Amino acid sequence: MAEPYNNPDYQPPKPSRGLFWPIVLFVLMVGALQWPKIKEMVYGSHEPEAAFKWEPNLAAAKLQAEETGKPMLLVFSASWCPPCKTMKRQVWPDAEVGRVVQADYVPLYVDVDLPEHADLVERYQINGIPSVFLVNKEGDILRKANFMSRDEALSFLNQ
Repeated sequence: MAEPYNNPDYQPPKPSRGLFWPIVLFVLMVGALQWPKIKEMVYGSHEPEAAFKWEPNLAAAKLQAEETGKPMLLVFSASWCPPCKTMKRQVWPDAEVGRVVQADYVPLYVDVDLPEHADLVERYQINGIPSVFLVNKEGDILRKANFMSRDEALSFLNQ
């Protein structure tokens, strides 16, 4: 039998595409269709309530801060932000965090995507979320932080 490279009539076999690309395409399509369920498994199916009551708006928070003399806790966040969702699930519902916030601060949740919060986002120059600020009743920054675990948040709040 002659070697293939010595045979002028030899045609190399065409590469077989097999099932590789159809399987890749199938996996991508299923992943895209199932993304909401996958996201739910990764980020949690629901967001538990905070262990304290968020003030409904800046005016109410300022009024409460003036009446009580407590500083405001401003939490800049968004519904699409994974670290923000983590804090919503692991930090704000914590009983000890709730106790400290309720006792010492006037909390306001600021959704950076809402038009009514645009002035706050601009005032505090928010360019990354989550951003957490402690401010006095005039709005002057006392302390600020970004993403925090439960223990880091307790340390931040108790300083």
